[in-house]
Amino acid sequence: MSESQEITLTAWSNSTSDKPNGFRIEKPDRDCLFKRLKRRLSRKGVIIEFPPDKSPHSSVEALRFSLPLTSSFWRDCYEFRSCEIGTWIKKQRDASWPYRKPPKYTAKMLTTGNGPIKIKVLRKKKT
Repeated sequence: MSESQEITLTAWSNSTSDKPNGFRIEKPDRDCLFKRLKRRLSRKGVIIEFPPDKSPHSSVEALRFSLPLTSSFWRDCYEFRSCEIGTWIKKQRDASWPYRKPPKYTAKMLTTGNGPIKIKVLRKKKT
């Protein structure tokens, strides 16, 4: 059986960097959607998939990569952290934002049977 749930991802950078390097999810989303899958996520992590780049100077393929979740994800750091996410945010021209107003993106979380959990970034949210 497969499930699909829409989630909001917020661009994130750690306090020591002004560069984006991840997505943060809301704590209620983490608790509601991810905790029930904790055992599976701890073993397999998530697959993040970005939409294909439509610019004429790049590959049309969607960017897709696997991301392990750290133990801190389950405590108080509910971010997906990776340089690939930061690079993608920069390509969207969203690398800097006003104080406390990071860009947000609509995504779908897909679960299929016992397979990996996929997070498919769909588009930037309108503000």
